[in-house]
Order: sequence, then C-alpha cells, then structure tokens
Amino acid sequence: MEAVTEVFKTEWFSIDAVPQKNQQPYYRLSCNDSVVTLALTADQQLINIRQYRPAIDGFMLEWPAGLVDDGETPAQAAQRELMEETGYRCDSLEFVGSFRVLPCRVKSSVHFFFG
Repeated sequence: MEAVTEVFKTEWFSIDAVPQKNQQPYYRLSCNDSVVTLALTADQQLINIRQYRPAIDGFMLEWPAGLVDDGETPAQAAQRELMEETGYRCDSLEFVGSFRVLPCRVKSSVHFFFG
C-alpha cells in the first residue's frame, strides 16, 4: 500500500492524501489533539470566552480550549489554555472523556475536562 503524503502544511494543521484502492486519494486534516475545559469559579459561575472565528467571520461564546502542544499532556494543555485565555487556574481538573470531531475528515481527538 502507498504511503500517506502530506500535500499542505501550516503551523496548526496539515492536509494528507491517503491512498485508496483503485480510487483517487482521500484527503484528511491532521493536527495535534485539542482540549476543552468546562470550568467553574469559586462562586459557581461558568467561565466562557468570546472569540472571533475567521472561518465563520464572527464571534462565538466558547469554553476555553486549544491544541495540545508537542510534549504536553492533555491535562497540562487544559490548564495552560485556561490560564492563557481567561487568567483563571483550576485547583483540580477532572477528565470527562475524549471524542473525535468529524472523523470522516479530521484525524485528531478532543479531550474534555471539568475544573
């Protein structure tokens, strides 16, 4: 079987051509896994952020999230992203679970935490 070929690359993701038997290549998006943190303040307020998203040319109200850096665990990434995006730090983080977003095209997983 032919090897997967990277056909486009940015600092955040790449697009790979995955060979298919007797067909055109299948294209997938590859990137590091990501994390999302659902966090509460000491007075039980949910921490959200408002971010501009170029893909939709608009703002979204979201939970703190981001990519897992190379050499970093998902839990470390969740704490880092929460601090970077909100200035908050969790005393404890509980892993909720992982899933794949759009597995028909995207290779990575999303890891959810509660803090």
